[in-house]
Amino acid sequence: MLADGIDVVIADVLTGDTAALYRELLPEVLIVELVVEFGEAERRAGTRPVHLTPGEFRELHERQGEFSAGDVRVDTTGLSVRDAVARVRGI
Repeated sequence: MLADGIDVVIADVLTGDTAALYRELLPEVLIVELVVEFGEAERRAGTRPVHLTPGEFRELHERQGEFSAGDVRVDTTGLSVRDAVARVRGI
């Protein structure tokens, strides 16, 4: 728990409303937005089970591109998982 001094990571697809709720409930929250170009997002999604239609996937990606309530934006398009983690830890 945060009160116990333990770092907590919440992975979520955020909207402005959910970001505002996190900021209300977790006043010290740092929202790091991980972004990726659409083609790379499709490639990555193809490596695991996909539960969205192609149209839903595109719409979700486009809507996340409109999100602007984050504190920091990290483009992970050309990053490995290890490099993305290192970048986030550096923040």
